[in-house]
Amino acid sequence: MIRVCMAWLVLSFVALAQQSEGRLIVLGFDGLDHGRVQEMMASGQLPALSRLAESGSFRRLESTNPAISPVSWAALTTGLHPGRTGIDGFLRRDFSDGEVKVRLSLGERQTSRKGLESRATRRWVILVPLLLCMAASIFWQVRGRRGRGWLLAFLTGLFALALWVSEFSLPDGRPIAVNLRHGKAFWERLDEAGIETTTTFAPCAFPAPDLDHGHLLCGLGVPDIAGGMGYWTLFRDDIAKESFTETGGRLTPLRWEDPEKGDGLLEPVRVYGPPNFVAGTDEQISKPLQFLVDRKVGTLTITDGLEHRQFVKGTRSEPFDFLFRLSSWARVRGQSRFHVTDLDDAVKVYLDPIGFHPGELPPGVKISHPKGHAWQLWEEVGAFETVGWACATNALKDNMIDEKTFLDDAERVWSEQEAIARHELARKGPKVVTAIFTVPDRIQHMFTRFDWTDVDARGQEADPRFKNQINQVYERVDRFVAEVMDDLRGPNDRIVVVSDHGFAPWRRAVNLNAWLVQEGLLVLHGKTGKRTLHGDLASGQAFGQVDWSRTKAYSCGLGRIYLNRKGREPHGIVGDAEADALIARLMVGLDDLRDRENPVVSRAVRGAELHADEAIPNGPADIYVGFHRGYRVSWQSCLGGCDEPVIFENRSAWSGDHCSVDPSLVPGVLVTDLALRDGEARVVDIGATVMAWAGLVPGFTDARDGRSLLP
Repeated sequence: MIRVCMAWLVLSFVALAQQSEGRLIVLGFDGLDHGRVQEMMASGQLPALSRLAESGSFRRLESTNPAISPVSWAALTTGLHPGRTGIDGFLRRDFSDGEVKVRLSLGERQTSRKGLESRATRRWVILVPLLLCMAASIFWQVRGRRGRGWLLAFLTGLFALALWVSEFSLPDGRPIAVNLRHGKAFWERLDEAGIETTTTFAPCAFPAPDLDHGHLLCGLGVPDIAGGMGYWTLFRDDIAKESFTETGGRLTPLRWEDPEKGDGLLEPVRVYGPPNFVAGTDEQISKPLQFLVDRKVGTLTITDGLEHRQFVKGTRSEPFDFLFRLSSWARVRGQSRFHVTDLDDAVKVYLDPIGFHPGELPPGVKISHPKGHAWQLWEEVGAFETVGWACATNALKDNMIDEKTFLDDAERVWSEQEAIARHELARKGPKVVTAIFTVPDRIQHMFTRFDWTDVDARGQEADPRFKNQINQVYERVDRFVAEVMDDLRGPNDRIVVVSDHGFAPWRRAVNLNAWLVQEGLLVLHGKTGKRTLHGDLASGQAFGQVDWSRTKAYSCGLGRIYLNRKGREPHGIVGDAEADALIARLMVGLDDLRDRENPVVSRAVRGAELHADEAIPNGPADIYVGFHRGYRVSWQSCLGGCDEPVIFENRSAWSGDHCSVDPSLVPGVLVTDLALRDGEARVVDIGATVMAWAGLVPGFTDARDGRSLLP
């Protein structure tokens, strides 16, 4: 009895100690800009952040170089600089088949052939007993024992059937997702130390890691059901043939069954899902959709044979289930939403990228830990976007939806992320709670232009409310911080508000590949044509028009220049003896680049000085270009396109950015009630600070890696 009482007392003291220690609540807001936060705090527009800063610290947070979301988030969460995380952009070069191709950086699809996943293994597992049964059957038939012989003959037939199914109906291997980020995020390091955590919309974490002491929901980096960053579809009756937009949107024509009537049924169209790995092909599985328009009452009905939904103009659907059958025994379940954007002048229906349905995930897809955690959140909190790049930025950028449709989508995403954060903040047990919010970044990408124009994406006079959208999203951040401070935290909890980078206006676009052509360093066989994410990522032909035998430098991705090096590039011609002089020439040329007498490049950095590590696939860029505020690399340049001027006006709705901007010009923010040491604060220091708060020694020795900001 005494031992029981002593044990109870010990456990009580431990519980009281843990309660007195409190939790660390990390709130990550993608894209919060230090300058704007400082200005709005000074004017009294962000009272909660001001209150938090007064109780602790408000710091300018130096971003990574380059200041790109996956680069910065990978560094922030691991405490490692980009050279060690292996993530230096959204795109990476792939030389695996002897050509320069462009792939996504955060992850890739690989084929697992462990055990019976391999056709060769299955073949031997089935073939050996098949041969034994055949031999035994013949033996018993010869011995005259036909009963046993017939039984063995029957078993032989079963094994033969199994062999046929294995050879012709089952794939040779199973697709699995692989995270290309190196290093362990702070939630993994804490988990190894036995400290419980919970994380919502974790960036650069897909597929979700296995944890012994926590929950995690993946965010940035989760692909759509087709394996892309977010391929959307617009169905419309005012186009004649299917095409793709620059960012990979599929434009699908609608045709009336009775063209003269212009009402009623439209011919069936197809919606596209995952590649058919069962058949061993990258061809996407598709399924039919039927649209029915009733102009008298102004409705549109959509059906796929299983679900029927009716809409009026301007409405958005709840999640719509899509079942894509890969074979008679295998299927993939997705979910998305329809937005009916027009029923008057034309029929236009926007379909969000189709994401994986958390209630029925394929074996190789893990968007949360535990795997059922995502489905539990879906059931308890409500439906949410599973594609990592949430919000319809690309469709607005390509001028295929309007600002109102975009804002409606952004509001939905924001509400989902807030609701899940509240749910996890109420969870008992975790010592570190991390919640990531992505909408501030997306709003600033699309609405910065209203700082200098009153014209919307369609060239019409903009709604006056668009002018204040960015400040409104910052005020919403502040309201959620206030809710956490006043209602959702315990008396001993501490709060860290952090962002991965800031923002700058993007008024002028720079095509680095066109500049390299002008400099005589990039030589083409002919016109490159218009590049698209869908076509050139899928086909690998982004640099198909380059004459590698005469090309010395090229640009790939957001502000990165590479030499065509011998021993690195598949058709390299630049040797080590020439490389230094060529890089020096490029650095001088970038420094001299002018736009109407204005300098364009703020700072260019040699990649070997910045990220001299082996983790980045095929090595870091030879030069990372950092533009002045107002400039950014053009979309076409990212994928090898050259058919545009070197410098030109950016007329896109995508009018604010940080990618390829000098990182010193787009700092993020750190606001916390923790006492911090004096000195600079860097994005890469946040992970180390979280570990140190929990009592862990980060153990980083490289000065470029994170250091704890605690005193």
